[in-house]
Amino acid sequence: MNEENNTEIQKFKICILEDNMFYNRLLKKQMDDYFENLGVLTNCVFSIKSFTSTDDFVKNMGEDTDVALLDFYLEDGETALKVMEKIKVKNKDCKILIISGIKNVHSYYKTFGLGAVDFITKDRTAPVRACRLIESIFAEKFGVKS
Repeated sequence: MNEENNTEIQKFKICILEDNMFYNRLLKKQMDDYFENLGVLTNCVFSIKSFTSTDDFVKNMGEDTDVALLDFYLEDGETALKVMEKIKVKNKDCKILIISGIKNVHSYYKTFGLGAVDFITKDRTAPVRACRLIESIFAEKFGVKS
């Protein structure tokens, strides 16, 4: 039985909501590369979907999504705060990470009050930091040492 468990492929789903097309592609590419390598090492399939539209994100985010990475300020005046509420209704176990260039301390703390597990400030190292945080969430879920 133990051998079967070792060969069982695990699945881990990540959804990105970033309305800036360039930054969305940058995050998606970074995560595809990072988690492809991690997947080989951990016998896990990482599914990474990215969205530029809040409506598409909410509609297509599955009940089995493990991590949602959200930009704070989105199109049409939408913010991550409203999206977080929708995520928690659809999938209360989803871990939420916020990524943004905001400097507003009130908004920063409000995301934690709504259940965000971390807040990543956008800079040149943000995509790599997002990958490492998601890796630690993955490791905690599956009991893997990262």
